[in-house]
Parts: sequence; structure tokens; C-alpha cells
Amino acid sequence: MRIVFVGILTLLFGMVQAASGLAMTSETLVLIPKEEKSFTTGLLFTLYSMGAGLSGFLSSNFMELNLINPKWSLFGTQMSGYDGLLLIFGTMILLMTDTLGLIPSMIEKKLLLHGFLKAHD
Repeated sequence: MRIVFVGILTLLFGMVQAASGLAMTSETLVLIPKEEKSFTTGLLFTLYSMGAGLSGFLSSNFMELNLINPKWSLFGTQMSGYDGLLLIFGTMILLMTDTLGLIPSMIEKKLLLHGFLKAHD
């Protein structure tokens, strides 16, 4: 039963991460100025990859220093520190995806979809 639970969580986490990656890429391409598109895109995705690497480094140090409780329970199911990391990262990805609605170009697209604004020529 536990393997099914972990599998479902992993699948849901992957789906949210994929949606987040698509949203970030499309928003990035909208905001980048046309004259510096290749340099800016390269720099952005280099920093994005560096952040992913730093995340792994910090996670391993959190586990090594026992900053995340190694044994805990959720709804009566025993969890480990790795489950805690998955929960933390999943929550942060959901928050990051949700805050994309606060970016001005996304708000404008929503208003266009609902007919509150007229498209610019």
C-alpha cells in the first residue's frame, strides 16, 4: 500500500513540476526583450540549473544535519526525512505556480480571456 501512495505522490509531483516548467518557460519568453533574447534566455536557464543543483546540495546537507525530522507520521503513516523533502518541494512548486497569476502579463492574458480588455494592436 505504501508503494502505491508514494507512486501517486511522485506522479502528482511530476505533473505539477511539468506544468510549472511550461509556465516558467512561456512567461520567460514573453518578458525577454527581443534584442537580447539569446543571451538573456541562456543566462536565465543557467541560473535555473544552478538553482536546481544548489537545491540538491542544500537538501543533502539538511538531511545530514537532521534539520528535517527523520521519522514522523502523516495520517497514521510513518514517513521519513525524504518524504518531508518531497512534501516541502511539492508545496513550494504549488506556491510558485500559483504566484504566476500575480505577474502582469499573466493578469493581462486572464483579463483578455474574460473580455475585460481589448487586445493591443
